[in-house]
Amino acid sequence: VKEAMLKLHGDAYRFRDKMGLVIFKEMGAVVVQHPTPNLRLVANKLFRLRMSGFTPLAAGMLKALEVLKDAKRRDASAVPVMVIMTDGDANVPLKRDLQTGEIREFDALDVSFFMYEEEAVKDVISVSRMIKRERIHTVVISMPSSTEMPPSHGSITTRMIASTTEGTFHEVVPSALMHEREPKSEIYETILRAERQISEGHSR
Repeated sequence: VKEAMLKLHGDAYRFRDKMGLVIFKEMGAVVVQHPTPNLRLVANKLFRLRMSGFTPLAAGMLKALEVLKDAKRRDASAVPVMVIMTDGDANVPLKRDLQTGEIREFDALDVSFFMYEEEAVKDVISVSRMIKRERIHTVVISMPSSTEMPPSHGSITTRMIASTTEGTFHEVVPSALMHEREPKSEIYETILRAERQISEGHSR
């Protein structure tokens, strides 16, 4: 992922694009870097991150939505694009119910065993609808959770995100990892192609 971002650095500099970074942290999400034209800075921060056993996907998407809405308020000419890179195995619902506003309590051990998977996926779809309403473009990169060939539930979830937001979808197949063939070029090309299509659509 870091190398794919570095390949995008030249294009971002040329077209004055900016990129931020939102990551999962424990059972929530945090902004590691607000939008900046320095993709090397973002890539280096990404390289230093540690993997987490939790996937609060809805929280990450909601946090990214907040960042993009803020960027749009600061610059009305900005074209917001959310790139979502995940295996889609959401196992942590939002801490606050989007419908009722109720504060939820979760046990970390139960989360680890996917006891809240149904609620977590429902929250992902709800946030996806919010993203669509805000007219945020999306590029969904579905990463395999393992080298096993059969599609996981996560793959279904990532497809639902792309479908609900009417975004671009790309799946990195497990065989690419099994044969140690790095998928960075596929990721780079997918993001770059989507950016160009979105840019052309706004320039018409």
